[in-house]
Amino acid sequence: MAITSDIIVPIANHVGPEGVFTMRFIVGIMAGLQHPGMHKLVNNWSPRRRKGRFMSCYMGNAFGSILTIPVTSLIIEELGWSWSFYYLTIVAVLFCAAFFLLVADEPSNHRWIRQEDLEITDTPQEETMNTSSEKGKPPYWSMIASSSFWAVVVAHFGNQFNLHLTLTTVPQFLKRKLQFSLKKTAGVAALLHLAGFLLGCPYGVIHNWLLKRGASKKICGTLFTFVPHMLTGFILMYFPKIGDSAVYSVWFLVVMMLFNGVAVASVLANPEDLTTNWQETIYNTMNFFGNCGGFIGPILVSKLTEENTNEGWGLVFFTGGLLSILTGIFFRYFAEFETQDWNEHRRNAQNN
Repeated sequence: MAITSDIIVPIANHVGPEGVFTMRFIVGIMAGLQHPGMHKLVNNWSPRRRKGRFMSCYMGNAFGSILTIPVTSLIIEELGWSWSFYYLTIVAVLFCAAFFLLVADEPSNHRWIRQEDLEITDTPQEETMNTSSEKGKPPYWSMIASSSFWAVVVAHFGNQFNLHLTLTTVPQFLKRKLQFSLKKTAGVAALLHLAGFLLGCPYGVIHNWLLKRGASKKICGTLFTFVPHMLTGFILMYFPKIGDSAVYSVWFLVVMMLFNGVAVASVLANPEDLTTNWQETIYNTMNFFGNCGGFIGPILVSKLTEENTNEGWGLVFFTGGLLSILTGIFFRYFAEFETQDWNEHRRNAQNN
């Protein structure tokens, strides 16, 4: 559905902005279904003691952006913007073909898995995982009343807000304020995603290494979530003082995305700590609130930078930095890293 909608976008342009908006809206809805499904796959495939390493696979979206942004910019300049959608459609078709060929719901269902690999992956999520085909309804009220649930939702909102801010605001800032060309803007945008990818990807390996050497999950959570939130926030808040220096602006943004990549990867792993039965429900909620930044950010930017002043742009980045700090503090004091009581909701109901 997303592929079909994407390829129709150039045609919908003849209808007007409404047609393009409708098609992109459908693409967004369909794409939103992917993340909870991926979360379930990670849970089915990864032994719990290696969960952090597996969660780093989510940084693949940053790698996709590294390739997509400069390539589509080049295509737009050479062939026109319509061909950028055709290019993405071809890539999506190839991905879907590879996905259905290579991926299985569970290790035991994979057609080519080796026995030694099956022994590694086919480990139960301790005694906390409900293997019944019918788990019942998620314990919504218990989740809502849980501070640990809101801690991960709030932290994810802060991460995603700054990610969307970077995606939508930085290209505008580079073009409107620093007079970058389209190619240069695309190159810098890809560089920012590369920065997030470089530190976000090895997060899981470092996380597991620390746990093996006796570090608690609480310490690791603070190190990989709270600290990056603080550093990201301070960098963004200081950003307005740089002025019109293109070199310093780019380097500050690169460093900011390095820390943001770690924070994103670590927050994505937290639902697996809280529950083995309802992590998809948590991630659905995280994704809902996190993507709100996708439309809140552009509205905020358009209002504050209407006159293209230093003060307006400074306020945009200051707001993003302050939000990063506040959400990091909230996560620091309310996050949990152990299985919650409401994970056993279905089992307890059956016993009673």
